[in-house]
Amino acid sequence: MLNNGFQGNLVTFNILKQIIVDYYGLKMNNYKPIRNSLPVWNKDDDQRVQRLESALRTMALRIRREYRT
Repeated sequence: MLNNGFQGNLVTFNILKQIIVDYYGLKMNNYKPIRNSLPVWNKDDDQRVQRLESALRTMALRIRREYRT
């Protein structure tokens, strides 16, 4: 996430987590601002979210290590 202009700290972690939560809300048609019957995602979106989840897990491990020291 550092290459994307984010600092890679706890704020970045929370932003990334909220993006993933909002994505799954959209996917399940539970996102209140946008309610329609048409799907707004595809397989590419699922792959992007999987990569974001992987980055989130990696960032969580790194942040835990930083706060332990």
